[in-house]
Amino acid sequence: MSISHKKLDLSKEKIESLDVFIKKEIHNEQNKAILHARYSDESDRHQIYLESVPNLKSFQETISIETGIIVHLIRSSLDNSVFERALLFTRGNIAKPKNIQFAIFDSEVKFNRNTMIDEMSQRDKDVIRSYQPFLGSAGRPDSYSGPYIHQLSHLQDLSNTDKHRSVVDVTVDPNSFEMNTITSPIMDAWSVWTRENPKQYFENFTPVEMKPGAVAFEAYVENYNIAMPCFAGFGIACVALDERRPIIPTLQRIESFARLVINDLYS
Repeated sequence: MSISHKKLDLSKEKIESLDVFIKKEIHNEQNKAILHARYSDESDRHQIYLESVPNLKSFQETISIETGIIVHLIRSSLDNSVFERALLFTRGNIAKPKNIQFAIFDSEVKFNRNTMIDEMSQRDKDVIRSYQPFLGSAGRPDSYSGPYIHQLSHLQDLSNTDKHRSVVDVTVDPNSFEMNTITSPIMDAWSVWTRENPKQYFENFTPVEMKPGAVAFEAYVENYNIAMPCFAGFGIACVALDERRPIIPTLQRIESFARLVINDLYS
């Protein structure tokens, strides 16, 4: 087994471990936001909002570090595969070893000008070209439902970003609230409003920030009186990458694509 495959296997194990860690921590009551319900004179709406939020800095930093390690393993596995294939082609006599790198380009012109894969066989060069971002999905199945970004482009962006700042964002998961019965009239009214105004809802939707006072749901409820703010339940943290992409499916998508590339190179 090549070192590239070993690194990919390790990255897959780390993604699975990270998934277990995140699921455990976000359902720890100490890591949940406390929700309250109130009537807002300013908006003339009943609201469910974050009364208080946990300190998730350490949690976020741990995930960011682990994500950086995973991204490095995947990125370096591609670079290792190129170096190993260049060693094979040159019979161990690579002229410019520091120049060897797995090429990733969104532009065909830039790809054609690159010298990173010069010391590889034409067959291997063609394989690498066939997976380039400038070719798009190239007919390969991809079930990802978020805004499209090529797997290799995303890997490169995450790799570059991780060198300078955290790549992980923590918000409140819009699908994970634990509500008590007092919120039912507000939630029912909100659901009716979203069904009747889908365009307005989707145009204005933003994830709920993990900060006190952030409103999760808002709706007007006829003849429903809340004299003062009261406990309404809990909000569960959502861990995401750039553009609110869910972290685990995104890392799995990138790892599986890198594995596809490397398997093709070594086939």
